[in-house]
Amino acid sequence: MTALCSAVFLTACGDDDAPINEAVKGSISLSGTARVNETLSIENDFTDRNGIENITASYQWYGNGSAIADATEATYQLSASELLQDVHVVLDFVDDDGFSEALTSESVNIYEAYKLSMVLDREDTVGITKTGIYGQSWVAATQPTSSAGEEHTTPSIAADEKGNLVAVTASVNGDFGPDSDIVITRSTDNGTTWSNVSLLLADDTDADVSPVVATDKNGNWIVVWSSDRAADTTNNNFDIFYSTSTNNGEQWSEAESLNEWAAADAHDDNTPQVSINDDNWVVIWSSAHNPDTDSIKNPDNDTEIYSSFSSDGGESWNTAKRISKGAIDNDTADTTPKVHVNSSGRGLVIWTAEDDEDGNTDTDVYAARTTNFGSSWVAGFILNKQTASTDAATDNEEASSVYTLADGTYVAAWYGFVDADITNQGAFYASSSDSGLVWSNTVKLENEAGVDEITPNVIAKPNGDWFASWVEEATGKVWVVESDDELSTWSSVPVDVNQTSSGLIDWVIH
Repeated sequence: MTALCSAVFLTACGDDDAPINEAVKGSISLSGTARVNETLSIENDFTDRNGIENITASYQWYGNGSAIADATEATYQLSASELLQDVHVVLDFVDDDGFSEALTSESVNIYEAYKLSMVLDREDTVGITKTGIYGQSWVAATQPTSSAGEEHTTPSIAADEKGNLVAVTASVNGDFGPDSDIVITRSTDNGTTWSNVSLLLADDTDADVSPVVATDKNGNWIVVWSSDRAADTTNNNFDIFYSTSTNNGEQWSEAESLNEWAAADAHDDNTPQVSINDDNWVVIWSSAHNPDTDSIKNPDNDTEIYSSFSSDGGESWNTAKRISKGAIDNDTADTTPKVHVNSSGRGLVIWTAEDDEDGNTDTDVYAARTTNFGSSWVAGFILNKQTASTDAATDNEEASSVYTLADGTYVAAWYGFVDADITNQGAFYASSSDSGLVWSNTVKLENEAGVDEITPNVIAKPNGDWFASWVEEATGKVWVVESDDELSTWSSVPVDVNQTSSGLIDWVIH
């Protein structure tokens, strides 16, 4: 009988005032980034009927099941010793009634300090390459297994900073037939290995092109693309479609059209772009649609830039709005938009326009700003105004990439001919330090005489420094420079990433 007099039965054993222990309820979790040199913290979400107002807690962090020496605080800065280990923490405390309790967090796998992964279009396969820490070295591009003769174009890549990466491209001439299909490859180990290239959706005979992928970094992903798959029964034009995943890209929803006129008009919708911040999702694309709304009418059916916004993680989308050139009517083409919205809700769209503002018929780079995650856009403006004023009629410039930071630093990049004295295409950019209100003059990223540099990309490191790249058109080589002084200077000698047959790239810090 003595053995039955546990804490639960103390009252029955004659001590009416003795407390009864009720086990702690709830959990503890980890917050922070699971990277070497980053700090993990404990998030408490537990209760105890015996009281926790006056407890003194103790902590022990573990790597691969072994206690980490001197790791006994509520936060822990990860070291190189924990690289690729599963790390968790145990919280011990004595509740207010004197009973010992313990809670164990989930485990997270620790990855290397931030790297840069680049996905490239290749003649016969998609190539994915990555750097050492902050671009110190480049490894040869891995080639996720695909079928013989398969060609990949318009690559896009995203990462959730938890080890998951997804890359998508448009594929032709492979096992899936001569039509263009959206294919996907995934990594669950921070880009170390990649799955075989596979179809995003079931095989069909539709033309699916220009895919882009994004994630909210909480397990939710979206792929957006242009397709002539039937959104109606009468037209065979291209519309914007999307598919989502709630399990880091393992399964995807059926394709749904995004532009609400997909079932009604015969005009093409092309070149989508997407940017995600938590539940705020925005998609930008080009279209020759003529909306019924007078304020954004487009009676000439020339190509304009449109935007659709979701505040519920893609569950619903608002009516698309025309944002190109301040929503005025013109009869010239606005194409190839690029978008990036940062965590503050501020961001930028840039695009290529034939708006004839400078008196010439060449293309220039235009932009529009948002302060509310893309729900609305401030009227468009010419971005390369300094060089546009000296351009000749054939000095075309093409929008290429944009990246924005919550501190107000924006960088937009483009390529082309900056004035009549330049006989080859160069890579250029402009920057802003006040969320796009005031911009620098055009800055040369690279303009080597006699060499055409195309499709420049820019991306910020987590510490605020920058990478930039361009492709040498004749050879397909990818060149990279970096700035460690807030865009004041770039590394004087570009790094050859040792890739050929590349026309476009996309990249992600992870």
